[in-house]
Amino acid sequence: MPNQDFKSLDQFEKFVVKTIRPWSDEKRTVLATAMAERWLPVYEVFSEKNNWGNPATFRDAVETVWSCVLSHQKLTAQDLKIHNERMHKNTPHMDDFDCEEELALCAIVSDAMDCCHRDNNLGFAAQAMSNGVSGVAPVLYYEPEEAPANVFRQRKVVNEIEKQLKLLEVVGNMKQIDQQQIEALRQKLMTPELRGPIAPRPKSQKGSTNKAIFERYRKTSENEIKRTAALKTRANTIVFSLWGSRYVRRKHFIEKVGDVIARDALVKKNLTHDAAVQGDPGWDWMLSFTLRVSYAHAEAEYDVKSPQEPHRYGPSFRQLCIEGGLARAWEWTHHRPEAWDEEDRRKEQDLTYTPPELGKLLTRNLSWQTTSDVDHPWTTEASGETWRVRLNDFPDDLMYTLIINDAIVGKFHEWPKSWQREA
Repeated sequence: MPNQDFKSLDQFEKFVVKTIRPWSDEKRTVLATAMAERWLPVYEVFSEKNNWGNPATFRDAVETVWSCVLSHQKLTAQDLKIHNERMHKNTPHMDDFDCEEELALCAIVSDAMDCCHRDNNLGFAAQAMSNGVSGVAPVLYYEPEEAPANVFRQRKVVNEIEKQLKLLEVVGNMKQIDQQQIEALRQKLMTPELRGPIAPRPKSQKGSTNKAIFERYRKTSENEIKRTAALKTRANTIVFSLWGSRYVRRKHFIEKVGDVIARDALVKKNLTHDAAVQGDPGWDWMLSFTLRVSYAHAEAEYDVKSPQEPHRYGPSFRQLCIEGGLARAWEWTHHRPEAWDEEDRRKEQDLTYTPPELGKLLTRNLSWQTTSDVDHPWTTEASGETWRVRLNDFPDDLMYTLIINDAIVGKFHEWPKSWQREA
């Protein structure tokens, strides 16, 4: 798409409107959400610098919209209200901070959610784009008549517009909207060609090892299973409470994973699987009311604010009830993972975590590529064979399984240092 010579923010927005008018509402939502993701690092840096706000609030809103896009659904009015309330509490005020760019990010995320909620979203998608331009040149929004004549030739404005034009081209060329296309787009959003005013934050490797988290999670979960397995009542609210206890425990431990690439891939896998399960969970009005109140409570520790949203840290109560009612939810709450028995056998036989034949493979120098398969996120070719790494149901299982030519070789805790992989 050729560069344009814009004279005002209004002219720029009209150009965007003309470009995306033929697009579907869904494609416009992709555009607005891509804009939001480009700008998320702006808020993350601000929050870290000022020790204020909660970046997860805006990240969760963006992830929710992506989930709706992939499931080809609209954002419900209730979910929109919940996310807006959370965002409002974490939006900085100009009386307290120098925060023009941060306010632009907040507005862009709001535009993306509105795009996902409404049927005719042309204006919201175009507004998300213009908010990006006014974010790097606030005078265009607050005092356009005072804007210097050369404002659209300033380097930061030129950079933002050039990247937005490229984004328009990339999204416009998308033939379909599916998991593979969206993942490819999100990867591009992290490149210098498309990323926002601030580069994505480097992924920290601080945190506990996968092995340590697996063992600590098992210890706390085993005690809870023993304590509640003998309960005679399996009332709706009791089962929901027990599910919530295990789910929040998984959330607590997954968030502590130092292997950030694996943690992010695990969250994406959980979101994808949970969103894919659709149907009637069979709740009566009383249980539905209880769930809505519990999720929306200010002190709730879930990662979402409604039982209908896709969950990040394991199967939602909704998913389990659709699959098999309250009995399935009870079963999941009290299941003893096979990996625990495998661990007991290993200790009894005084074996190492990885057998020698697997250990040798884990020391090879290999380069891994990402895939669109959330269950097998990495692949490579070695000695004419196809190697894949499966992401297991961590922390109920070891993090990884190595598969060569569709044959399972074995499980392992930590990603080998000699294996280079794409994030």
